[in-house]
Order: sequence, then C-alpha cells, then structure tokens
Amino acid sequence: MDLALYKKIILVHKGALGDFLQIWPSVFSIVKTIGREKEIFWAGREEYFIWLKPLGIKLLSWKYKNLLNKVYGASEISEELKQYFIFWFTLKVIPTEKNINNIVFLKGIGKNMLIWEHYLKSLKDLGISVYSEWREEWKKLFVKDQYNPKYILIFPGSGHRLKNWPIENFLTLEKCLTHMGEKVIFVLGPVEIERKLHIGKQINVVYPSNLNELQKVLLSAKLVIGNDSGPMHLAGFNGIPIISIFGPTDPNLWGPLNSKIVTPKISCAPCTSLIDIKCSDNKCIRSIQVSEVFNAVRKVLISNFEISRKKIIDKKD
Repeated sequence: MDLALYKKIILVHKGALGDFLQIWPSVFSIVKTIGREKEIFWAGREEYFIWLKPLGIKLLSWKYKNLLNKVYGASEISEELKQYFIFWFTLKVIPTEKNINNIVFLKGIGKNMLIWEHYLKSLKDLGISVYSEWREEWKKLFVKDQYNPKYILIFPGSGHRLKNWPIENFLTLEKCLTHMGEKVIFVLGPVEIERKLHIGKQINVVYPSNLNELQKVLLSAKLVIGNDSGPMHLAGFNGIPIISIFGPTDPNLWGPLNSKIVTPKISCAPCTSLIDIKCSDNKCIRSIQVSEVFNAVRKVLISNFEISRKKIIDKKD
C-alpha cells in the first residue's frame, strides 16, 4: 500500500447507523494521519455526513458512487476510480472477486474484540497511526455544552425483531421507573412506526424524524435503555450511561460504549456475530426478566447520584 501515489481518498461504508459509528474512530485516525495532505471523500449514506463534514471530509459525487457500486463481484475497477485510494469498511465479507491494488478492505469482525477496536487494529496493521483521543474529539464536535440530562429514554426497537426485548417488559419497566419519580420517554424510529409498535396513550413518546433530532433527544437523557441498536451506540459516543439488553447478538463485539449490558442465562446465546439470526424463536432475550433490567437501572442511577453528590461536595471544599 503506497498512499503517497494518491492525492484523493474515498471512504466506503454501506451499513446502518450502529455499523457506521463503529468506523468513526478509524475515520478520525485516517483524517488525522493523512487528511492534511489529501482530499478525502465519503461514499456512504448521506445522512451520516453530519458526523463527517466537521472532519473536513467531502461528499463523493453520484457518478463515482455508481462506479463503486459496480465493484461488487468485480476483479478490477474503472479507470476513473484508479486515481483514488479506497478504504472500504466491511464487517466480514470482501465484495470483490480478488484483491484490487488501490482498495484496502477493512474488516470489523475479529475475535474477542469490539468492532471499532478491530477496525483500528486493521488500520494499525497497515501502518496508519491510530488516535485514542477520538472520544474527546467526538464530544468536542457533537456534544460540547449541549448535554442537559433530565429524562430516562427507552428505545424498544432495533433493526431486527428477534433482537427486541418484549414491548410489554419495557412498559412494565416504565411503570416501575415512573413510580420512582423518574420521567421516562419512549423513542420510536421509522422501523417501529412501520411495524406499528403499540405503546399506549398514557406513555410519553417522541418520534425523531432525522438523525439531528435523534441527537438532540439523546442529549436530554440521563440514562438510555434499549436493545442492541444504533441509537445505543450513539448514546455511548455521547457519553450517556446506557443499559443494553442483548440476546442473540454478541455484546463482546457490539457492546456500546459506557454501557451496562444485560444478557440472558441461556447457553445458546449469543448465536451470531452479525444480524443473520437463524433462530426463529428469540427465547434468549425473552428470558431476561424485568427485575434484572430494573436492578441494573437502579445501580446506574445510584452510582450517578453518588458521583454528582461527590462533585458538589468537592466544589464546596
């Protein structure tokens, strides 16, 4: 790999929100290492560009995006793309028939390593410097002084129905937390609306219509509770405490930052590293009791209260 031969870089990623956030630390390292010397372009979902533009990355034109789509199953690429060096982020499978000189495929799935950590390891193996301060940079760019924790947010959905804890359990948990004096808000996205997830008329619900709105909602949370899903990762990047409920997917790969993870006590779980869940019965996640999640929530709230109390006392001293 000789990056010196190229003045332009393309970053390719085709995944959903949670997958995208796993590559952000690596994107930050690429920008820090070579961004001042070269133009870097984004070939992925435009909705994620809000987290890339501040790094100086540019959107790739539709012409070149279409050329990249023709790379799938190919053994070579078009002449127009040969002027670019391409970092292509994938989880497990390389989309081409064979290696192509100016494309590096970065895989996210590794053994006993979180996805974002494995991407960084892959970069390091290529001789590209990795930067551990990416968390601080994220908070500086996208959180700053906007964090105003007031509510407990519940995200009852995910990208796959078999990853979802039963909605009746979330509703029972909401009653327990409300009884404690907490204000709880359910957050529903397009998938939950499409699936006609029924919450009830007496429950506080918000429907963020885009990722900017989702970010604003998250920055009002003192705690976020939900399944293995993209918003959990976004909350973790923002430094918000999380309770993540995992069933068939592997928290050793997909566990969000800043998270207390609740898992089932069933030997068959986790059963997948991706979302290719073969089991038709998600008994693993259904076996998790409301009391288990509630106890995890109480511990986090008590811990956060003690931390806040200590800060107040330290200021007085």
